[in-house]
Amino acid sequence: MDQFNDFGALRPWFRQPDAVLADVVSVAEHTAVAHAQMPIAAGFFPLFRQADVQAAVLDGAGNLLLASPGFAVACDPAAVRAAAAGQPPAAMSIAAPDGTPAIIVHAPAAAAAGWPLPQAIAAALRPGLVVAITSAGSITGRPLADAAAAFGLSGLEARVTIATIETGSIRLAAAQLGIAYQTAREAVAAAMRRVGVNRVPALVSRLSSLGFGILPFGPDDTSLLADAWGISPRQATLGLLLAQGLSRAEAAAALGLSDAVIKKTLEGLYQTLGVTSAASLARLLAEANAMAWMMQATAGDIGRFDSSREPLRFALRADGSRVAFSDYGPASGRPVLVVHSSMTTRFVSRRLVKALQARGFRPIAIDRPGFGLSDPLAGLVAGAHNPFEAAVADVALVADHLRLGRLDLVSRGAAHHVLALGWAMPDRLGRVVITNPDPDSASDPRRMGVLGAAKEAQLRRPALARAMASMLATQLTEAKFPRIFARSLEGSPPDEAAMAEADIVEDYWRAVRPFATGRLDGYVNEQTQHATMAPATPLPGTANWHFMVAEHDTLHDPFFVMDYWRRTLPDATCETVPGSGRLLAMTHADLVADRLAQR
Repeated sequence: MDQFNDFGALRPWFRQPDAVLADVVSVAEHTAVAHAQMPIAAGFFPLFRQADVQAAVLDGAGNLLLASPGFAVACDPAAVRAAAAGQPPAAMSIAAPDGTPAIIVHAPAAAAAGWPLPQAIAAALRPGLVVAITSAGSITGRPLADAAAAFGLSGLEARVTIATIETGSIRLAAAQLGIAYQTAREAVAAAMRRVGVNRVPALVSRLSSLGFGILPFGPDDTSLLADAWGISPRQATLGLLLAQGLSRAEAAAALGLSDAVIKKTLEGLYQTLGVTSAASLARLLAEANAMAWMMQATAGDIGRFDSSREPLRFALRADGSRVAFSDYGPASGRPVLVVHSSMTTRFVSRRLVKALQARGFRPIAIDRPGFGLSDPLAGLVAGAHNPFEAAVADVALVADHLRLGRLDLVSRGAAHHVLALGWAMPDRLGRVVITNPDPDSASDPRRMGVLGAAKEAQLRRPALARAMASMLATQLTEAKFPRIFARSLEGSPPDEAAMAEADIVEDYWRAVRPFATGRLDGYVNEQTQHATMAPATPLPGTANWHFMVAEHDTLHDPFFVMDYWRRTLPDATCETVPGSGRLLAMTHADLVADRLAQR
């Protein structure tokens, strides 16, 4: 059986990459390239905090067989019977244990097979059983606390904001916490500044959404609210505008309606949904959007979002857009920026984090613009700017946010971004180690396997980067990823051997899975730049820099890479690492950390 039979338009690239490469070289305007221009079905998926999803498994008679610890709502007997009979998933409105409105969905086990359910719930699914998921209890406690911490809220700011989300009112939050109303208002105002919003509903919406995990870009989905409560399109649109932080007058202007009509529509919406404030409305809309994403079967598990292992934080640009970073600590360590490649996001492998920390370093990793959870830079499009240079400002922003002076640096590829940092902020860079620095695509002669075929296709037609990335992102399920990963590394013995190491496969998976949510702008911009850029201009004054080139590499010719970067970084030291491949920073983490410590 063809192991790539379920890869759709990408099947030829993985099944016969050499044939595709020859096709690209000979007739780039036809055949192989056409595969990258085929219509792309919408298939982006959320990354849920699965351990916090509230779900239950029932039999056809409504008997509860297994439930999440926080599942504390009653299932509807008629809805359970309908689901057991094979009816499609159905959403209903309910009251949470605290009396607030919430949503519950009943579904046949077969329909929920691809949902991001807690592992124990997913393992209990059998034909004829029923799954129930609910928004009630999904974003209280730890999820909201983690979301507040990501934006750097103080203890008081976090407590007041979470209480406001839970009660729907700053005044009620103050009463619940036993503090003065004015103190609570000041804490919420400070929280809004940290989160980059100017109204309480937007604060509630942003933290509530992050509490569920990482949801794809795009407008919130109100279809589930319509199913559960039967609200009108006008009511749904008004609710979204208010949840995004618009005032009632601004919403009226956006919809072209009078204030009187908006007031009447809003009154009907509040009454229908059972909420009494814009903050409560924002939370309910965030929950409905998350439930809608959860119900989109993924045809395979996208993976778990475990915030306890990834210390997510945000810094805000001047325009309010977010820059995501991870600060692995300890605070007393010497700060080292760990730069991700163009094909991954900020997640740093456990081996490299441990190796750096053991030598007294404090690893910090930033999602460049359009990668992971960092917002794209407004107004910039692929091919019209240098993304490696544009990302420099975010590094300075995060360093200032953390009150850091000089930074050491370890780069996993992305050498052109490091080069841009060297030109723009040499006084803030200390020791620098670059592993497997990439040359520009036109200069490098190597073309082999899946990566070589993709590189040649994008070199000839840079606009293909987004089409190919979109198709690949739709294949990033936990079941398919090992096949994709293994095929892309064929021809490099050290990398093939590394595929047997479970932590390496899992950590690389964590670093690429955010692409499955549709966050592709960063990748597309950098791949387009690689395909269109001229050879790098030599940077002097890099005696404290060191670059490491793998002995084996399926993407680049190691001898060419060494020569290219010797010319580009004439003052730096360099080495070829025997027995290493593209995964050098993971398989030789201790060596990389040693080189940084020795600079």
